[in-house]
Amino acid sequence: MPRLSREPNVVSFPHATSFGIVTRISAIGMFTDAELCRRTPGHSSFIDLFNKHGFRTVRIMDLSGDSIHDYSLGILTRNCRERRQTPLQHQTPGMMQERTSLVMEESLKNFGRNRQLYIIYNNGSHMAFSYPAQAERFTPASCNMDDPKARLEETVNAYDNSIVDLDASIHRMIALLKNRPAIYFYCSDHGVALGEEGKMFQGHILPPVYRPAMFIWYSDAFASRYPDMVRALKANRLKAVSHDHIFHTLLSLASIRSEIVRNDLNLASPDARETPAPLQPETLAEWQPIPAPPQP
Repeated sequence: MPRLSREPNVVSFPHATSFGIVTRISAIGMFTDAELCRRTPGHSSFIDLFNKHGFRTVRIMDLSGDSIHDYSLGILTRNCRERRQTPLQHQTPGMMQERTSLVMEESLKNFGRNRQLYIIYNNGSHMAFSYPAQAERFTPASCNMDDPKARLEETVNAYDNSIVDLDASIHRMIALLKNRPAIYFYCSDHGVALGEEGKMFQGHILPPVYRPAMFIWYSDAFASRYPDMVRALKANRLKAVSHDHIFHTLLSLASIRSEIVRNDLNLASPDARETPAPLQPETLAEWQPIPAPPQP
């Protein structure tokens, strides 16, 4: 990630574990207080608390959220006060993941310096690893969905190029926030397998699938206001963390005080603990279809 690697205010968490290995399960762990060891949420999504405390909440999606793969995400984010779609690709030639930042830029201009929460969801580095021509740094690159392992090096190059495109999108959004007391919390719902143990893409109990990318960027203005939280983020960066931490950390970073915020799962607290991950198939792969009941 050539742009993000030059940003000084990034705290990366390289030892993160996802709540699930497909989107429709991981979204539950990302937006609620459900945990790896306690799969049922005790509260609704953190969006409700942001609404309660006067934040303008906006959902920007590059996908419909109506497919079976994304339906839980659509349900968990429908309480955002505004829901916006990215422009169609033919309306923004040469742009793919950066289209979400176009919507965010317009929204920030219209609503000034009000307290705002943006939920941004796009296709990311998802099969078949699409990206605009200017993001192609690694060649030859292609992803034949019929047999992605046949030319594995080309598939990996396509994946890497999609990361370059994601880097451009994140860089653009961070640039919009630099003059505000703001944070950008990025976490993928799952990773992908690229040939490990003969497996491809998501839905497998493999480290590259249940180790999502996770980092937090903070503005200089945020660091000036909340030096203790920034100090704690840095101190916690090498801990074994998970999607369990998102709910509590986001509320804390927004200075929302609530009895349901737990400091032991708050990465902005010096009391944050690690979350040992129970990586049994019944925990991470419970997305398997429920078998039909036997016919009488």
